[in-house]
Amino acid sequence: MTRPELHRDALDALGDANRRAIVEILSHGGQSVQQIADQLPISRPAVSRHLRLLKGAGLVMDQVDGTRRVYQLRDEGVDAVRQYFAAVWDQAVPRFRIFAENTTPAENTTPAENTTPAENTTPADDDEPGKAPNALSPRRSRLPRPHRSRQLKDDQ
Repeated sequence: MTRPELHRDALDALGDANRRAIVEILSHGGQSVQQIADQLPISRPAVSRHLRLLKGAGLVMDQVDGTRRVYQLRDEGVDAVRQYFAAVWDQAVPRFRIFAENTTPAENTTPAENTTPAENTTPADDDEPGKAPNALSPRRSRLPRPHRSRQLKDDQ
């Protein structure tokens, strides 16, 4: 069963440290609930609840083996997460490259000697010189901006 939102469900499920640990344990092969629980600082019923959620998210599947269930990673769920990250990086890397190519380094990036950090900052428009900046005042970004000639088109 292929679902377009499978990667979202899988990533939501991986938001918990215990579920990530279970996925890591299952990456070495199928195991029963008790075998998984023996490797974690949580109870067997807690492991069962986490496995139920991981199963619902499409990351694991189970097979009946006598009186126990053996859980293993589900290829389709793992592939959905991999494809999602591959697509994200395929978009992010060219954008980063264009940004880096069109960014000029700041002229003076070292602080002046014998000054405090507050004296080295550029005051915002509403700050008075020599006065401590207001914590709520907007600050100008210190990052150089890319040239307008090579901006990316928005995909969406």
